[in-house]
Amino acid sequence: MLFNSKKILFWAFAWCAVVYLLIGHLKKQKNMDMSQLNHINTKRLSDAQTTDVIISIGDNKITLGDLNREYARHKSLVPQHAEQARTGASQYKQLRKNLLGQMIENKIIFTYLEKVKSSLPEKIKNLIDQCETPQDTPQENNGHSPSCYENTVQQYIQTSLAAPIEVSSSEVKDFYDANKEKFKTNERILIQHILVEKESLAKKISYRLKKSNFLLTAVEHSIAPEGSSGGYLGPFEKGELPYVFDSAFSLKKDQISKIHKSAYGFHIFHLVEKYEPGY
Repeated sequence: MLFNSKKILFWAFAWCAVVYLLIGHLKKQKNMDMSQLNHINTKRLSDAQTTDVIISIGDNKITLGDLNREYARHKSLVPQHAEQARTGASQYKQLRKNLLGQMIENKIIFTYLEKVKSSLPEKIKNLIDQCETPQDTPQENNGHSPSCYENTVQQYIQTSLAAPIEVSSSEVKDFYDANKEKFKTNERILIQHILVEKESLAKKISYRLKKSNFLLTAVEHSIAPEGSSGGYLGPFEKGELPYVFDSAFSLKKDQISKIHKSAYGFHIFHLVEKYEPGY
């Protein structure tokens, strides 16, 4: 029995030792220092001339070598990528994934530009010709200038898509005539508005209120935001403001309303202008 107990203890100790060593190894892998990660990057970048194709877009292809060169270029241009890499290989993979997405976008646009090349400005045609003649190598751009495809796409966006668009008056009229219903407006009104908290003050104001003194009265007494500018509000359509303002639509031009109560306080309106429905 004593022998069996010793044997059990021996194997238990041996198993714990194996587990301890395994955990230590995993921690070591997880906390890989920068020199080890650079060794991995260097090893992968040493395959920069590989023709392994990641994706094909028409006649244009993205190879592992293309991706490795882009990663090297961005890493040298943006030092924080090196800092991110210290936290582990997951950020390294995410950076390569993001770069691959950008490269795919550039290749898709470049493939389109090749198809419509004859209609493009001469400057863009020349850039396309340069890309079609293999010259974009790490030795020529030292890994710092934008790739040929990226540069062509950027130049196209700047010279074509971002260029000012000129629209003639006849084109504006034609568009308006073709979409006239979209420009139709409902009845709108421009009013002056006074809002006070107490009904007694509203009655006092209403008693002496006229068109000629409405502006100064609004500035002096109204607690509404537009009070300081004379109470002017609008133009607006029915239903755009709280329901109490809809009562102003029944007024005639220059008419002053009676007192209207709401959750905000007591309102007095003056109809300045009424705009009929139209285009």
